[in-house]
Amino acid sequence: MKGAILNNRYKLNEVIGIGGMAKVYDAYDMVLERSVAVKVLKGEYSESEDFLSKFKTEATSAASLSDENIVAIYDVGSETINDDIVEYIVMEKIDGITLKDLIDENAPLSDEKIVFYGRQIALALQAAHRKGVVHRDIKPANIMINHDDKIKVTDFGIARVSSKATITYTSSVLGTVHYISPEQVKGLAIDNRSDLYSLGVVLYEMATGDVPFDAETPVSIAIKHIQDEPLLVTELNSEVNPNIANIINKLLKKEAVERYQSAAELIRDLDNYQNIDFVTANKETQKFNGKKIAPKGVPVSYETKEKPVNQTPDTGDKKLSKAFNYGFFSVLAILGVVLIYFLLSSLATSNQDEDMVVVPNLVDYSEDNALSRLKELGLEPAYDERIHDSAIQKGYVIEQSIDPQTQVKKGTEVRLTISKGPEMVVVPRLTSFDLEVAKELISKEGLSDGEVTYENNEKKAGIVISQFPEAYSSVNTGAKINLVVSSGPKIEKVEVPKVIGQLQSAALESLRARNLIPGNIRLEYSSEPENVIIKQSIEAGSQVDKQTAVDLVVSRGEDNKVNVPSLVGTDQENAVSTLRNLGLIADVSSEYSDKPVNEVLSQSIESGNSVDKGSAISLVVSKGPEPQPEPEPVDPPVDPQPTPEQKKFVFNIQAPEGSESFNIKIYNASDRELLHDRTYTTAELDNSVAVVEITANEDTQFKILIDDKVADINYE
Repeated sequence: MKGAILNNRYKLNEVIGIGGMAKVYDAYDMVLERSVAVKVLKGEYSESEDFLSKFKTEATSAASLSDENIVAIYDVGSETINDDIVEYIVMEKIDGITLKDLIDENAPLSDEKIVFYGRQIALALQAAHRKGVVHRDIKPANIMINHDDKIKVTDFGIARVSSKATITYTSSVLGTVHYISPEQVKGLAIDNRSDLYSLGVVLYEMATGDVPFDAETPVSIAIKHIQDEPLLVTELNSEVNPNIANIINKLLKKEAVERYQSAAELIRDLDNYQNIDFVTANKETQKFNGKKIAPKGVPVSYETKEKPVNQTPDTGDKKLSKAFNYGFFSVLAILGVVLIYFLLSSLATSNQDEDMVVVPNLVDYSEDNALSRLKELGLEPAYDERIHDSAIQKGYVIEQSIDPQTQVKKGTEVRLTISKGPEMVVVPRLTSFDLEVAKELISKEGLSDGEVTYENNEKKAGIVISQFPEAYSSVNTGAKINLVVSSGPKIEKVEVPKVIGQLQSAALESLRARNLIPGNIRLEYSSEPENVIIKQSIEAGSQVDKQTAVDLVVSRGEDNKVNVPSLVGTDQENAVSTLRNLGLIADVSSEYSDKPVNEVLSQSIESGNSVDKGSAISLVVSKGPEPQPEPEPVDPPVDPQPTPEQKKFVFNIQAPEGSESFNIKIYNASDRELLHDRTYTTAELDNSVAVVEITANEDTQFKILIDDKVADINYE
């Protein structure tokens, strides 16, 4: 079937599940362009016209169910492929695991998980039961858990049809036989309480890791459902909350009238399980030990020696037939005993007062149906207050003043409490608020967070631009509010050009032409020529938003660095020679000191530092001790000599290409006097030109160093 297309729409992919009746395929809806799951019935079930008719009817009925805890059914149909009729159901695809997987790996589950999952399953059953749909095959394998920890109940419809057929006790139905109700085993009429029994088995397995009844053959398991009592949950798991154990025990009652009468009743107890005050049961009925218990006063022998049905194909049918026949006659015997019991009970009560009637269970009945039922029985309906209830819809019975199954006289007043439905709240306006603020408002009003989606919008990112339900509408308390949030204006993507190998100026132009911003520019020595781009931060060909910054690394050419030696203490001649041998320039000045003449007193760059070849190293050498001044002779007065005329010199110095900052030193070439020493940044300059003004004698000659390199600069 893989690759087949059903209804020119659903393309089947891999098989993702196999059950007793069908295979489930991962599929793709080519019309709505979404993933779906397609359940295809096995061939043997497609041969019965009666079965097909019921299957289609029930599948269509299941498709009418709409609840967040029920897998949605999208389509039902049939297709002829290779002369074979293929019956299929298209449903919501759930990405997750089954509850069976979770139980096998983690059971026993915590109290919180039992209640959390149990409540969701009960909500799904409540939605189905109100539509008149009974699942009939509730089991962990039919319950999915998605990645958000939400329960999704599957197989509505198919389960209802399959339960109409005679139960075949083979190994293929072991999974179902563990969960069927006593009335299903007996072939009696089945209603919503049968689903609640099956849910009780599921909760029992969640709490203990085991099913309540197990045996070597399906027949034996089925009989246990009728006549055995399970071990108490607390005997298998002492850590489970006793009230949760009591809830499970009530769900597993043999008689449907002793169980919860509706999913709504169960939901209320699960919501309030920590505060329930269960009536303490009689010790004799409380301590079950897994032994078979016959009806009171009826001696029945249950000693059977059933053989396993897990045999080879050649002999399995014969042994299975024996096991089935034995189980079949056992069930007939039990049914006979039950029939005699009820006949005797009927005779014993035939003389009772004909004015007595049994009060029915009216919880979760509509108000009209409850009134009609009471009047049919000759009882007097009356009302208590109407109250809000989150589990019972508006106009349905929440409570009744007389417990179900109580025998009373006709004419007795039965007071009903009717639901006003969930309490309504007004949805606040959330648009134009920041998402976090909107969530606070949702919580403050007793509502819950729904789906948050993002769209490009002129509003800044993070602002709510629409909501559903709309502002000021009335919704149930706890309703989910879906939000659409701005992800900011849509930004056009551009392709990053390749600038490696280009000169810096050309690379900057290329980036700006693509609406990209030159980012940080860093210099590194490399084998590439100076000012050539050797690295870019974003790979060429990448798609990025406009105005994205691209960082660049520019080559400084070959590494011509040398380490400055230690020259202090050496004589001037050796120091100058050492610097020249390293490719450095000695800039010598002198001063008086107590050191010998020509001994180096200091150097402008400390030893160990790395500098470029051609850099100038300033040395200060000793002139020896300062001479003592002699008495000045008294000379005859002479005419003063004129001082040399001074003028202002202007230097226009261009910043080195690609540099973010650079240093300028200007010396008087004749006496090595430092006239100017400053570091400039290109950001502070106009057109990358530093203008330096120096006032000096008009015959002064200047020596100019840029980054400690001699530069030939014209000046005015």
